[in-house]
Amino acid sequence: MRSCARGGGALRRVVGIDPGQLGGLAVLDLDAHGQAFAAELHRTPRVEVLRNRTRRLDYDPAAMRELLARAIDGRPVPIHAVAVALEAQGARPGQGVASSYRIGVGFGLWLGLLVSARVAYHVVPPAVWKKHAGLLGADKHASRLRAQERFPSLGAIAPADEGPAEALLLAAYLAATHTEGSAHGSSGQ
Repeated sequence: MRSCARGGGALRRVVGIDPGQLGGLAVLDLDAHGQAFAAELHRTPRVEVLRNRTRRLDYDPAAMRELLARAIDGRPVPIHAVAVALEAQGARPGQGVASSYRIGVGFGLWLGLLVSARVAYHVVPPAVWKKHAGLLGADKHASRLRAQERFPSLGAIAPADEGPAEALLLAAYLAATHTEGSAHGSSGQ
């Protein structure tokens, strides 16, 4: 986990989720003026499993649930509203069937956890948030550098945290563009 913070009480929290196994979850706390005052990066929880006599890392649904619960309401700061941006997934040209399946599993796990948590969420296509961040056509390395640029108090973001850095930019997109209106999982009131 990586975090940065400066004083103030959170009025709004935005969570971004990159559902890949190398993705992650980011928490962005906003003050009364909509300015970010705290950010956290978390890698997607994974656990070692044995499949076809081979050890590999796979999604850890129980740890994912715990991470999401902490992100939604696990801090002593007063949160008045929470919204989540979940990156949309789909098969890409040149991507293998197995990797398409794995990313779909991750998306489905996060979606199920969001629905069961009864939190408002938006499914955001990668091209939409990347355009907002000025990263269309760029790779995860560029996303990591952009997150460092936008959130300098996080310090240097390690290459292993490129997925969580993308989740942070996704959260920043939602914070900047969806200040009102209903989302999936919201009552629409």
